[in-house]
Amino acid sequence: MERIKLSAGLIAFGGAKGVGKTRFMLKLANFLAKTEKLLFVSYTDYNERLEHVLKGIDGTINTNLELNTHLGYYCVESFLELIEYIEEGGFKTVIIDNAECYSLNPNGTFSYPGKDGVVDALLFISNRLKVRVMFTTYLVSNSFTEDYSSPTLNNFIWSREIVNQCEQIYVFYRPAICGLKFDEEGIPIEDNLELISLKNEDHNEHKIIYANSEFKILNQVDTQI
Repeated sequence: MERIKLSAGLIAFGGAKGVGKTRFMLKLANFLAKTEKLLFVSYTDYNERLEHVLKGIDGTINTNLELNTHLGYYCVESFLELIEYIEEGGFKTVIIDNAECYSLNPNGTFSYPGKDGVVDALLFISNRLKVRVMFTTYLVSNSFTEDYSSPTLNNFIWSREIVNQCEQIYVFYRPAICGLKFDEEGIPIEDNLELISLKNEDHNEHKIIYANSEFKILNQVDTQI
């Protein structure tokens, strides 16, 4: 985890459904919580389940990490509640798992502030409170699974404000989702998880390849975009 170079501000992590976003972000949260107070917000799970998953990965949960599945969503009051909670808790980093929840009503229709408004609101929170805000989002387009290519910025079509407003953008890519089991040299890769940096301060693409089960680094590649 120490090889992931995180900036301040707003950071997006995208990936296809089932790629392992939540597990990885829990691991990253626990790592960062060694040195800072961190709030991990989830709207799709419950505390005991997240604790169970994280203990299965790391064995222990750092005391600086708070897992919270009780904060509200669906409306503008939810953002005010989140702001107050961050201020009162003194958190330095906030991770929101599945930011789409903020723009959907219980019946599945879009609510205020809408898709782009969610990103703008999270940017406001980051700037106003001087906290790092990271969030996960689904990649809507499945074109990258059809031609065996890894995701690009074009796959962030849930909200174009992600590309415009985030300081950094990462994507998760798992070869197994594309049906790939071996690389060109015949080495098994179906359990690998790739974390690819698509937007960063040096405008280069950085890739870290992990063994998916334990997030052990297998390789690191830096290429010109």
